[in-house]
Amino acid sequence: MLVEELPLYNFEELQSHLDEGEVNRDGEIILFHPRCNFCEMYFFDMANFVKHMKKHHETCHACGKDHPHRYYRDYETLSMHFERSHFVCKHAQCVEQKFVVFRTNEEREMHNVGARFSWG
Repeated sequence: MLVEELPLYNFEELQSHLDEGEVNRDGEIILFHPRCNFCEMYFFDMANFVKHMKKHHETCHACGKDHPHRYYRDYETLSMHFERSHFVCKHAQCVEQKFVVFRTNEEREMHNVGARFSWG
Protein backbone atom coordinates (compact mmCIF):
# COMPACT_ATOMS: atom_id res chain seq x y z
CA MET A 1 0.00 0.00 0.00
CA LEU A 2 1.33 3.41 -0.94
CA VAL A 3 1.37 6.28 1.52
CA GLU A 4 -1.21 8.20 -0.49
CA GLU A 5 -3.52 5.16 -0.29
CA LEU A 6 -3.56 5.18 3.53
CA PRO A 7 -6.74 6.53 5.10
CA LEU A 8 -6.68 9.81 7.00
CA TYR A 9 -8.33 9.95 10.40
CA ASN A 10 -9.41 12.71 12.73
CA PHE A 11 -8.56 12.20 16.42
CA GLU A 12 -11.69 10.21 17.30
CA GLU A 13 -11.41 8.03 14.19
CA LEU A 14 -7.75 7.34 14.93
CA GLN A 15 -8.55 6.27 18.49
CA SER A 16 -11.27 3.97 17.19
CA HIS A 17 -8.90 2.57 14.54
CA LEU A 18 -6.23 1.88 17.17
CA ASP A 19 -8.55 0.54 19.87
CA GLU A 20 -10.93 -1.52 17.76
CA GLY A 21 -9.16 -2.13 14.44
CA GLU A 22 -10.86 -2.06 11.07
CA VAL A 23 -13.77 -4.38 10.33
CA ASN A 24 -15.32 -5.55 7.08
CA ARG A 25 -19.04 -5.60 6.27
CA ASP A 26 -19.43 -8.91 8.12
CA GLY A 27 -17.98 -7.44 11.31
CA GLU A 28 -14.72 -9.40 11.03
CA ILE A 29 -11.51 -7.63 12.02
CA ILE A 30 -9.36 -7.13 8.93
CA LEU A 31 -6.72 -4.83 10.42
CA PHE A 32 -5.58 -4.59 14.00
CA HIS A 33 -2.62 -2.82 15.60
CA PRO A 34 -1.32 -4.72 18.64
CA ARG A 35 -0.66 -2.66 21.76
CA CYS A 36 1.96 -3.00 24.49
CA ASN A 37 0.02 -2.30 27.66
CA PHE A 38 3.26 -1.79 29.61
CA CYS A 39 4.57 0.99 27.36
CA GLU A 40 1.16 2.14 26.09
CA MET A 41 2.40 1.92 22.49
CA TYR A 42 0.72 0.59 19.36
CA PHE A 43 2.59 -1.35 16.68
CA PHE A 44 1.90 -1.59 12.98
CA ASP A 45 1.90 -5.39 12.97
CA MET A 46 2.48 -8.47 15.12
CA ALA A 47 6.10 -8.89 13.99
CA ASN A 48 7.07 -5.46 15.34
CA PHE A 49 5.00 -6.02 18.48
CA VAL A 50 6.68 -9.37 19.24
CA LYS A 51 10.12 -7.87 18.54
CA HIS A 52 9.36 -5.09 21.05
CA MET A 53 8.07 -7.50 23.69
CA LYS A 54 11.13 -9.74 23.44
CA LYS A 55 13.53 -6.80 23.58
CA HIS A 56 11.92 -4.71 26.35
CA HIS A 57 9.99 -7.14 28.55
CA GLU A 58 10.49 -10.50 30.26
CA THR A 59 9.04 -14.00 29.91
CA CYS A 60 9.14 -16.85 32.41
CA HIS A 61 11.32 -19.71 31.25
CA ALA A 62 9.91 -21.91 34.01
CA CYS A 63 6.38 -21.58 32.62
CA GLY A 64 7.75 -22.27 29.15
CA LYS A 65 5.28 -23.89 26.80
CA ASP A 66 2.40 -23.50 29.27
CA HIS A 67 2.35 -19.70 28.78
CA PRO A 68 4.68 -18.79 25.88
CA HIS A 69 3.14 -15.38 25.23
CA ARG A 70 2.87 -14.10 28.81
CA TYR A 71 5.15 -11.14 29.39
CA TYR A 72 6.17 -9.21 32.48
CA ARG A 73 6.99 -5.50 32.51
CA ASP A 74 10.52 -5.98 33.88
CA TYR A 75 12.67 -8.30 35.97
CA GLU A 76 11.12 -6.98 39.20
CA THR A 77 7.61 -8.11 38.20
CA LEU A 78 8.98 -11.37 36.80
CA SER A 79 10.76 -11.94 40.12
CA MET A 80 7.44 -11.53 41.97
CA HIS A 81 5.95 -14.15 39.64
CA PHE A 82 8.90 -16.47 40.40
CA GLU A 83 8.29 -16.11 44.14
CA ARG A 84 4.54 -16.75 43.86
CA SER A 85 4.47 -19.49 41.24
CA HIS A 86 7.81 -21.32 41.25
CA PHE A 87 10.71 -22.47 43.40
CA VAL A 88 13.58 -19.98 43.57
CA CYS A 89 17.10 -20.91 44.63
CA LYS A 90 17.99 -18.60 47.53
CA HIS A 91 21.74 -19.26 47.48
CA ALA A 92 23.67 -15.98 47.09
CA GLN A 93 25.38 -17.01 43.83
CA CYS A 94 22.05 -17.98 42.27
CA VAL A 95 20.27 -14.84 43.48
CA GLU A 96 23.08 -12.78 41.93
CA GLN A 97 22.69 -14.62 38.59
CA LYS A 98 18.90 -14.06 38.56
CA PHE A 99 16.50 -16.40 36.71
CA VAL A 100 17.57 -19.45 38.79
CA VAL A 101 14.09 -20.81 39.34
CA PHE A 102 12.48 -24.23 39.02
CA ARG A 103 9.04 -25.61 38.21
CA THR A 104 9.00 -28.00 41.15
CA ASN A 105 10.55 -28.18 44.59
CA GLU A 106 12.16 -31.49 43.60
CA GLU A 107 13.99 -29.77 40.72
CA ARG A 108 15.24 -27.08 43.09
CA GLU A 109 16.42 -29.70 45.60
CA MET A 110 18.30 -31.58 42.85
CA HIS A 111 19.92 -28.28 41.87
CA ASN A 112 20.87 -27.59 45.50
CA VAL A 113 22.44 -31.04 45.94
CA GLY A 114 24.48 -30.69 42.74
CA ALA A 115 25.41 -27.08 43.41
CA ARG A 116 26.74 -27.75 46.91
CA PHE A 117 29.85 -29.24 45.32
CA SER A 118 30.56 -26.04 43.38
CA TRP A 119 29.56 -23.67 46.22
CA GLY A 120 32.24 -25.16 48.46
